[in-house]
Amino acid sequence: MGLPVPTPAQDPGPDYAENEQTCFNTIDLHDHSPGKGVPINSNGIDINADLPFNGFNATLVKTVNFDPQAMPLTGSSPNLGCVYVAGNELYYNDEAGNVVQVTNNGSVNAGAGSITGLPSGTASASYSSVSKTFIWQSATSTAANMDGGSFIFREVVPGANGVTVSSPTSLAADYQMFWPPSLPGSGNKFLTIDSSGNMGDTYDVDNSTLQVVSSVISVKTITNSQIVDNSISTGKLTRNITTFLTNGTYTAPAGVNYVRIVACGGGGGGAGGGNVVYGNSRGSGGGGGAQIFEGVLQVTPGNSYSVTIGAGGNGGASNAGPPAANGSVGGTTSFDVLLNVIGGNGGIQASGTTGGAGGSGQPGTHAGGDGQSGSSGGTTDTVPGDGYLTQRGSGNGGAGASVGAGIGGAGGGAYGAGGAGGANSPGSVAGVSAADNTGGGGGGGVGGSFGGAGGSGGSGILIVYEI
Repeated sequence: MGLPVPTPAQDPGPDYAENEQTCFNTIDLHDHSPGKGVPINSNGIDINADLPFNGFNATLVKTVNFDPQAMPLTGSSPNLGCVYVAGNELYYNDEAGNVVQVTNNGSVNAGAGSITGLPSGTASASYSSVSKTFIWQSATSTAANMDGGSFIFREVVPGANGVTVSSPTSLAADYQMFWPPSLPGSGNKFLTIDSSGNMGDTYDVDNSTLQVVSSVISVKTITNSQIVDNSISTGKLTRNITTFLTNGTYTAPAGVNYVRIVACGGGGGGAGGGNVVYGNSRGSGGGGGAQIFEGVLQVTPGNSYSVTIGAGGNGGASNAGPPAANGSVGGTTSFDVLLNVIGGNGGIQASGTTGGAGGSGQPGTHAGGDGQSGSSGGTTDTVPGDGYLTQRGSGNGGAGASVGAGIGGAGGGAYGAGGAGGANSPGSVAGVSAADNTGGGGGGGVGGSFGGAGGSGGSGILIVYEI
């Protein structure tokens, strides 16, 4: 400290006193600062009570090594406004007495509703007020994944409506989807996705075969030049069509799971005509048209299905020698066990002076209606003295509504027409048989001097359209 210590028996009295005073003054200023005493080392300090800093800062401190407490300190004096360690965590007791845990298992203790894990590495969450964007990073300049429930996307304007994107319910396993690597160069594209989750825009709406009109994609008119061999044919536009005129077997090809069936049963036979000799001179009813079916059936590729075509009903015998006979029922057309289409009923023979009723058509899709009754004859003698009466024609049996005597009812489409009723004639005229594979009813036999046999009903048909 450089004290001018006086030397007894050597320094004169005034110098001795002066030096002694200087030493006392220097000692009085001794605070162990540089030039004012020897600095005190850590071994010379024994702090056994609170050490106030009198409102000053502790500066140039490298670290603070806390004495861990067994439990957090109570939020009361003298433990207010202090930082300390309890257990393995850092705490801060604020002036209001709140005990705040700062760390938790090596991370910032964010608490409920906050973000945990951000001190790990260089992960961060930030907000840009310029772009109005939250930025999530797993490391410096590296984006982070987001894991959450549904996401709602809105315009960045007040009160904007949103689009919610959600995962499917009861998702069996996680999977990924990847956006196309770039936007389409031009025009409109179909967006596709493969089994690996890659989305692409390979396929064009080319405005040649496909077009977009008023936001609707449609097929444009196809010309011969757009077909491989410059020829449009039925085979290129539809699958196979198989028509059964007789019994057979249909085998469903690979890839065909449904077929459209058009079918009808056999038409009913017309009844035989009456004979004036036996007091039965009216025409007999025509046969009823067969039931008609048009609809879609499910089939199994590779399976075979038996096809049965219903036969037309036989025409009834005439009343040349009593009695005349009714027409018989047409046969059933079937597609294995999947479909049965029944035939038309036979025409009814005439009785006395009353024409025979037409056979009933069968109910069902496009079914024929009942045949009409034969009309009663007039009393005008067209050939004086021969005893024959002029007869009106009997009603037509048939499919369709009863639309008047002598007119056959129409079938559903091209099939199931009713047979015409027989008229009166001096001779023996048989009813007209229906054409094969029409399901039409046979015509009723003519009533008169001898009576004619009824016509046969037309056989059925079955057509298979592969879908």
